[in-house]
Amino acid sequence: MEQAQPVILFIVGILFFAFIIHKISSKFKVNIKDVNVPGKLMML
Repeated sequence: MEQAQPVILFIVGILFFAFIIHKISSKFKVNIKDVNVPGKLMML
Protein backbone atom coordinates (compact mmCIF):
# COMPACT_ATOMS: atom_id res chain seq x y z
CA MET A 1 0.00 0.00 0.00
CA GLU A 2 2.95 2.32 0.63
CA GLN A 3 4.07 2.05 -3.00
CA ALA A 4 0.69 3.30 -4.25
CA GLN A 5 0.81 6.50 -2.19
CA PRO A 6 3.39 8.39 -4.33
CA VAL A 7 1.30 7.58 -7.40
CA ILE A 8 -1.80 9.05 -5.75
CA LEU A 9 0.12 12.17 -4.72
CA PHE A 10 1.47 12.49 -8.27
CA ILE A 11 -2.03 12.27 -9.78
CA VAL A 12 -3.41 14.76 -7.26
CA GLY A 13 -0.51 17.09 -8.04
CA ILE A 14 -1.22 16.91 -11.78
CA LEU A 15 -4.94 17.59 -11.23
CA PHE A 16 -4.15 20.49 -8.88
CA PHE A 17 -1.63 21.94 -11.35
CA ALA A 18 -4.14 21.65 -14.20
CA PHE A 19 -6.76 23.34 -12.01
CA ILE A 20 -4.42 26.26 -11.26
CA ILE A 21 -3.56 26.63 -14.96
CA HIS A 22 -7.27 26.63 -15.80
CA LYS A 23 -7.98 29.31 -13.18
CA ILE A 24 -5.08 31.50 -14.33
CA SER A 25 -5.97 31.13 -18.01
CA SER A 26 -9.61 31.96 -17.23
CA LYS A 27 -8.63 34.96 -15.09
CA PHE A 28 -6.37 36.49 -17.72
CA LYS A 29 -8.54 35.16 -20.57
CA VAL A 30 -5.59 33.40 -22.16
CA ASN A 31 -6.31 30.98 -24.96
CA ILE A 32 -4.98 27.60 -23.80
CA LYS A 33 -4.52 26.52 -27.43
CA ASP A 34 -2.15 29.46 -27.99
CA VAL A 35 -0.16 28.63 -24.88
CA ASN A 36 -0.16 24.95 -25.87
CA VAL A 37 -0.37 23.83 -22.23
CA PRO A 38 -2.02 20.47 -23.04
CA GLY A 39 0.83 19.66 -25.41
CA LYS A 40 3.42 20.45 -22.73
CA LEU A 41 1.56 18.33 -20.17
CA MET A 42 1.48 15.40 -22.61
CA MET A 43 5.26 15.72 -23.08
CA LEU A 44 5.66 15.26 -19.32
